[in-house]
Amino acid sequence: MRLLIAVVLCLLHLWGVQISVASAESYAIVAPDVVRPNSDYLVAVSVFNLKPEERQDVELTIRGRSQSSGQTIEIRHETSVRSDQTEIVRLRIGELGQGSYSLTARGTFPLTFDQSQRINYVHKGYSVFIQTDKAVYRPGNTVRFRAVVVTPNLRYDSYKKSKQNPWLSLRLNLFQIDLGPVWWDP
Repeated sequence: MRLLIAVVLCLLHLWGVQISVASAESYAIVAPDVVRPNSDYLVAVSVFNLKPEERQDVELTIRGRSQSSGQTIEIRHETSVRSDQTEIVRLRIGELGQGSYSLTARGTFPLTFDQSQRINYVHKGYSVFIQTDKAVYRPGNTVRFRAVVVTPNLRYDSYKKSKQNPWLSLRLNLFQIDLGPVWWDP
């Protein structure tokens, strides 16, 4: 676990985050600066140099207001972290609209802190999943693949349903690619 903390601290240092290492009690909160609708928002909470039997109480809150609906959002989670440990906190994000949001971290015992940081809203877009018919190809083989486009809620777009086979063919001939649909009758 100490190796994991050391790796995280090294990565934070490489990313330009200023870290002061001292024997005093301290904490670190690491979170993305982007929030997306219908996804999980993961926050790493670490505390250092507490007494071995002590646990740090931390409350994480995402607050904001949707510009389109005017709805106020508040997602809250409380956790307790042991000294020299890191806890990953999962905040489940539901439907969000474009708006202004912030993450607040509050510590109550033994360290007392209250910090807020603005987080940016990014609308979740369409996802494309690409699949091939086999893992390894040799020169001259025909590569068959398909792509499935899904909505932000992982629903298959119904307008894509047709009599066309979802597999496309691709023949590998030394830098020459022939791409064309393969038709089928159900």
